[in-house]
Amino acid sequence: MYKQLIQECASVLKIYIDDNKLSLLSDYCTSIASDGVQKGFTNIKGSKDIVDRHIGESLFLVQCINKYANGEKANLIDIGTGAGIPGIILGIINANYQVDLLDANKKKSLFVEGIIQSLELSNFNSINQRVEDFAKEQKNIYKYAVSKAVAPLSILMEYAMPLLTINGLLFSPKGSESRNEVNNVENASKELGCEIIDVIEFPKNFTENNQAIIIVKKFKKTPNRFPRKSGIAIKRPL
Repeated sequence: MYKQLIQECASVLKIYIDDNKLSLLSDYCTSIASDGVQKGFTNIKGSKDIVDRHIGESLFLVQCINKYANGEKANLIDIGTGAGIPGIILGIINANYQVDLLDANKKKSLFVEGIIQSLELSNFNSINQRVEDFAKEQKNIYKYAVSKAVAPLSILMEYAMPLLTINGLLFSPKGSESRNEVNNVENASKELGCEIIDVIEFPKNFTENNQAIIIVKKFKKTPNRFPRKSGIAIKRPL
């Protein structure tokens, strides 16, 4: 059931998925539909919606990353991964990525750890920690960061930039209303040493809420005062 739906999404995007990866993605969908929904980690139900919203949208994100990647091995972090979306899909499709799935919620991190073990995924780590605390310990080590439905763009930039290497990229999927945030990050960009370099629209026949992927590039060292203490970015955004 899931395999056919996944193949249909991949066909629209002209992405080839081999049988092993297809099986892994199908099994992941099964886990989301059962444990993920039951535990309240996602409110998206039904086979088609699960594939369209979780797998399909993540496959489009794969395309966006590939536009800037050259196929080399790279460290990638999914900030606020929740049930593992989109990080698990990205790492299944591209085994060259070493993917860290970061979430402050212990139950979500345990769920993701269970997925990693059950699918025998060797290029993943589940990390249970607040991003502000984690970023103080792990600065300048990731080539790519992704984050979906976590926070406004300026706050995501503050979370991600300390973690990224210089020239590293943040990929942030946003809906139609949230995309207005691109006009409100001038100060954050200046303070953090980064800039928006691209906004890639989802295919018109692929999403119902006019989504886009916003891409932010880190072009110089993040000042040592970042990240600020836990909760400050939300209370006093740049």
